[in-house]
Amino acid sequence: MATRRKPARAEVISHRGVVNEWDFQCFIHAADTKLRRLREGSVYLHMRGRLDAPVKGVTGFDIMLLEKDTINGPADQLIGSIVGLKSELSAVIYLNSREYSFVSMLASANRQCYLDLRFDKPRYQSALIRGVSISTRAPDE
Repeated sequence: MATRRKPARAEVISHRGVVNEWDFQCFIHAADTKLRRLREGSVYLHMRGRLDAPVKGVTGFDIMLLEKDTINGPADQLIGSIVGLKSELSAVIYLNSREYSFVSMLASANRQCYLDLRFDKPRYQSALIRGVSISTRAPDE
């Protein structure tokens, strides 16, 4: 009888960076359906900056932070993902309401922030994010 192979664990990479710019954005739209009108919207933050070392040749990052209130199962345990690595590292990170409020406060205060990002080794310009830390304390302190 053949034995089943365990999938190989992905190599996890860690990079630090400095956040240079914050952007707040709000998007609202109305969608008509056959039965009713729907109003949908989202609020999100963009943080941009530079990593300490290049990832696939790029050091700049643009990360979108979204608030996600409900966590239903294992698929919702996802922290985020890298969605592009062409001119800069582009990623989406999901935060609960408490985490989103904290990061929004840091962005509103316009304080210097530092990023510590852990993710799988990128394949085809994408990767799963395994951990993120956003702090006002420099990593060397």
